[in-house]
Amino acid sequence: MAKQLQLRRGTTAQHSSFTGLVGEVTVDTDKDTAVVHDGATAGGKPLSPEAGSTAITTLGTVTSGNLSHEDIVMPRIKENDRFYYVTTTTSTTSAQNNVHISGSNYVSVTPEHNDDILMFQWNFNTYSSGGYMGWGIEMDDATAFNTSPADVFRKGQYALGSHFDSADGLSDRMRYGIGDGSWSCKASDISATVGTTWHFRMIGMTHSPTTEVRWGNSQTGEIKSVGITMSMQRWSIV
Repeated sequence: MAKQLQLRRGTTAQHSSFTGLVGEVTVDTDKDTAVVHDGATAGGKPLSPEAGSTAITTLGTVTSGNLSHEDIVMPRIKENDRFYYVTTTTSTTSAQNNVHISGSNYVSVTPEHNDDILMFQWNFNTYSSGGYMGWGIEMDDATAFNTSPADVFRKGQYALGSHFDSADGLSDRMRYGIGDGSWSCKASDISATVGTTWHFRMIGMTHSPTTEVRWGNSQTGEIKSVGITMSMQRWSIV
C-alpha cells in the first residue's frame, strides 16, 4: 500500500488560536485551503483569497502612489486632449519670441498630483526663406493666455531654417522642414499646480534676418500637409 502524507489540520476557529512554525503548512478544514505560518502570526495566512481574509495573494492598499513589495500599480492615462489648427502662420518680422502659431487653439489639463506625467506631441511643416526659426509650448491658466504665460518648452530660434552658403551650393538644404516631436515632464517641473486647469498652445520664434518663415505649411509639393496638430496626455499611477 502506498504511503500517504497527511498535514496537520483543523477548523477556522482552531487555526485562529494556533501559531505554526516558520514555513509550516496546515489545512483549514472549514475553508478547504492551505495555511502558511511564519512562527509569529496566530491563524497564519490562507493561500486562497476570500473576503475579509489576510490571504497572501491579496493586493496591498495604495495610499500614496508609491510601490511596495505587495502592491501592483500600473500608470494610466487620466486625461487626453488635442487640436488641429488648419491655418498657416506666416511671419516676416525678425527676433520674435512668441508667435501664436496655433491661433486660439490649445490643450488643457488639470493635474491631480505633483508627480503626474504630462506628455505632449506635435506635428507640422515649416518653411524659411532665409533665416532661422523655432517653436515651443506656452502655458497659462487663462484660455486667453494673458494672465502669466510661461514658455515651458523651446526648440529655439536657431532650431531650423535655411542655411545660406553660396560656396557649396547648399542654400536650400534646410528651407523646408517638419516640426515633429514630443516632450514630457512632471506637473511639478513646470509649476503646474494641482487642482488648477492649465492650458498649452504652440508658439513660434524667428531669428534676426528679416525673411519669411511659415509654421503649418511648407509651401512645396514635396511636403503637402497643412496645419498644426498638438496633443497631450496626463498619466498617473493613482
